[in-house]
Amino acid sequence: MVGDWVTLFDKYPAKVEAIGDTDAFLLDDDGVRWNVGYAFIKPIPLTDEILQKNGFDCSDPEVKQYHFTEGKERYHFSLRQMYNKKNEKDGYSFYAFNVLSLIINVSDLQHALRLCGIEKEIEL
Repeated sequence: MVGDWVTLFDKYPAKVEAIGDTDAFLLDDDGVRWNVGYAFIKPIPLTDEILQKNGFDCSDPEVKQYHFTEGKERYHFSLRQMYNKKNEKDGYSFYAFNVLSLIINVSDLQHALRLCGIEKEIEL
């Protein structure tokens, strides 16, 4: 989706600027524009470091919380650690404004926030 953060060539973070049938236009951290096929684009795993950099309270190892104010209203959403059948960490459940979704990558978080109408720019 336009605006999503992805990894280019498994190495460089880049933001999606435009999407085509077989390729996408990306802008990397150095301001270089790329036109690459989808095979060279991968999602960025969501980490505690990224969450903390974006204002999440990560003091609880199982629940990451984010509070924000819009106008006179104060809002809250949370990410709860999910596990697979082998008891390995496997993403987060996102809950806000009666929206529940599974979050694994930075772009998943961006989509969930947009769905809830939350205008938050994610920093890497």
